[in-house]
Amino acid sequence: MSTIKSDKQQLREAAKLRRGTVRAEWSATQAPETLIAAHLRAERLAGPGAIVAAYMAIGDEIDAVAVAADAFAQAQLGLPRMHGRGQPLTFHAWSPSDPLAQAKWGILEPLASAPVVQPTVVLVPLLAFDRSGFRLGYGGGFYDRTLAGMRSATPPISIGLAFDELEVDAVPRERYDQRLDYVATPTIVHRCRKD
Repeated sequence: MSTIKSDKQQLREAAKLRRGTVRAEWSATQAPETLIAAHLRAERLAGPGAIVAAYMAIGDEIDAVAVAADAFAQAQLGLPRMHGRGQPLTFHAWSPSDPLAQAKWGILEPLASAPVVQPTVVLVPLLAFDRSGFRLGYGGGFYDRTLAGMRSATPPISIGLAFDELEVDAVPRERYDQRLDYVATPTIVHRCRKD
C-alpha cells in the first residue's frame, strides 16, 4: 500500500471515531444541520431554478437532505445513484414523498426510473477536510470521479458538509482527488476555490 493510501486509511479510521463522538455531543443540543443551512442561505449560492444534489446520510454524516430542504428551499432536489465500482454517480430528481431503494452498503437511492438531472449544486459527504477544499471520503472515489466528469462540461458548485472538528491541516491527496468549492460547517462556510 502506498504511503498516501496508508495515510488516508489511518485518517479515515480516526475521522470516523471523531465524527461519532462529535455527533453524539450534538444530540442534546441544536441540530448542526440547522446551523449549516443558515450559513448556506446567507451565502446565496443557488438562485431560482437551481438543482441541488443532496445525499442520504449514513451513520453520523451531516443530513444533506435536511440541509438542502432548509438552505435551498426553492430548488429541485436530486439524489445520487451508484453504478458500480469505478463508475461515476448519476443524479436523479427526488422529493421527500418519492420512494427509495436500498443499494450497496445500505445506502438509499432514488429509483432507476426517476429522471436524471444535472445539478447546479452538489452537496458532498466527507470524513475529513482541509481549508484548501480537499476531502477524505470512504475510499471508493465516487464523488471525485463524478465531480471530475461534471467539471469538464458545466461545473456545479461543490459543497462539503462537515463538523468543524473534522478539519485537518492537510488531507493526503492523489492526482485524481477533486477540490471542493466550499466546506460548510455549523460555524462557518469555508470558501476553498480561488476565483
